[in-house]
Amino acid sequence: MFDAYIICGTPRTGSTLLCDLLTSTKRTGAPHSFYRRQDIVEWAEEWKLPDRGTMSELDFNVAYLNAAMQLARASRVSSA
Repeated sequence: MFDAYIICGTPRTGSTLLCDLLTSTKRTGAPHSFYRRQDIVEWAEEWKLPDRGTMSELDFNVAYLNAAMQLARASRVSSA
């Protein structure tokens, strides 16, 4: 069994369709586009992460990835 997973894709490659199909299985959680540049600030605010300017780029990226994986785990558990 997996703990978390990341789907990497570029625009117009079918990644949204893949995510929707995975969600429909009710076994893999509900993947989201956490790393779309235009969405990072919004997700970080929703997850109540410290402002990006208050920490190093590495620290922000680690905090952001951990928050995304935590949400993915929670959605997988709640959809089971």
